[in-house]
Amino acid sequence: MTFFVSMTYNCTNVQYIKHSLKPMRPIITILLSLHILTAYSQNAPISIADAEFNAQFFKTPKPIVSGKIINASKKDLAELKITYSLVNPFLSVQTNGIASINKDGSFKFNLEYPFPYQELWINLGDYFYSGVYVNKGTNLELDLAQLKKHSVEFNGKGVKYKGRDGEFNLWRNDLRLYKRKQQSAIYDELYKLQMHQPDYIVKLDSLHNLLKSIYSEYITKNPSPLSTLSENDRLCDYYSSLLKYMQITKKELPVWKQIKNHKALMISNSASMFNYNLFNYANYKAQTQNEAIDKILGIYYADMLKLKAGNRGVIANEQEFGELTSTVHTHWVKEVLRKQHYNALRKLDEVKAALNSGDVIAGDLVVGQPVAQYTFGAKLSSVSKTKATQFLAKLHNKFKGKAMIIDMWATWCGPCIADLPYSSKLHNEAANLPVEFVYLCTSSGSSIEKWKNKITELKQSGTHIFIDQPLTNELLSLFGKSGFPSYVCIDTDGKVSTTILIERMQSVSLNDIKKLIIN
Repeated sequence: MTFFVSMTYNCTNVQYIKHSLKPMRPIITILLSLHILTAYSQNAPISIADAEFNAQFFKTPKPIVSGKIINASKKDLAELKITYSLVNPFLSVQTNGIASINKDGSFKFNLEYPFPYQELWINLGDYFYSGVYVNKGTNLELDLAQLKKHSVEFNGKGVKYKGRDGEFNLWRNDLRLYKRKQQSAIYDELYKLQMHQPDYIVKLDSLHNLLKSIYSEYITKNPSPLSTLSENDRLCDYYSSLLKYMQITKKELPVWKQIKNHKALMISNSASMFNYNLFNYANYKAQTQNEAIDKILGIYYADMLKLKAGNRGVIANEQEFGELTSTVHTHWVKEVLRKQHYNALRKLDEVKAALNSGDVIAGDLVVGQPVAQYTFGAKLSSVSKTKATQFLAKLHNKFKGKAMIIDMWATWCGPCIADLPYSSKLHNEAANLPVEFVYLCTSSGSSIEKWKNKITELKQSGTHIFIDQPLTNELLSLFGKSGFPSYVCIDTDGKVSTTILIERMQSVSLNDIKKLIIN
């Protein structure tokens, strides 16, 4: 279906046509639409799965995110913190960071790659939270005086979206707020759907049709030449669910042909999940049909999806990395994989240097501030204002000669909580081995009381450390992780294992743990 979403003009033009030139409105509308369609076709978004993106990647400068906090005192600026999560097309979906705020309230940082419409979730303390899309350059103006009166999610008083991406970011965040309660209710129902239900597909279609009608209504009232991006992103969500359903049930749906031709136009959470599920399903098809993924999806699409293989330990293993890159034909994908490989090796070296650092004195073996100790074998402490390298050095010195299984989790993370009993079982099985189970809980979205309550509720033995957000971000970056739960295995020689890679604790055996003990 063709929908002229590119028929756009600003609000003042609409009012002018309505009230002043009513007899000429059809002609003017057509002329405006043709003009905008021409402009849109010249700058139509290109997917990173398209062959054309190869040339665009090498000639496009890295986009910049900048902004300014106005009406803020020196004290405010000293205490404020801008945190962000950038969505990537890699297996590690998000990169977390903190933007430095200058004395005049300004901030600026470059993105590592020139990907189109890269989703960035940005947070200013308790005052502002939003998702922006970085393409040519994003700028934000945040009025702290207004935000102190009423905090803002997505858009509101005290927030201005500026820069070359400003118009689309304003439009996109207003879409998030349009019929917000109805959208939230639909997403809640989508979350509750179970794939084993006989009417799963019927309900999924029904809910997405409701969401589509809200999007269409908003687009009709607020035309934009880039509105196709939002519908494309919604389809990523929808197709992602169908891909998971097909893989679990082993039933191929007639819509498969449409799915494999769908290409995400943004680097968003929805797009990343779609690409992940497409990569998995295409690999499943390749195995069952004895056919290369390149043939199923085409070389350029398959090459882009191979970025999803890059963080499964492959990226840090010379042999496996070589095998992966030998199957890649697209230059920009090879370039990104090479950079990922270099960064992974550099971070492994940093972790190794920190773990084997000799600058920790014997009396400084307590990791953090002691909080509590329980009879079921749990020792609790908290750490703040500490660099990741210093923290790892202390950790290694405290448990010298032992292997470590580090579990990074959050009190609000469902999969984290679900995995803890399996970890506890493994801990008991490995009681006579030189292995320490270290649980690092982020302070983000939690508190020490909630953390203590969860540990006592689960009776989770081991070393528990409550770490602040800057340390959480640093450790995730060093380990090449992006969310929770995240697991890191360190052998008795103080090296991060690139062979024992844990995604979920329930899949780990005692034999896996024994491989971390180097005789």
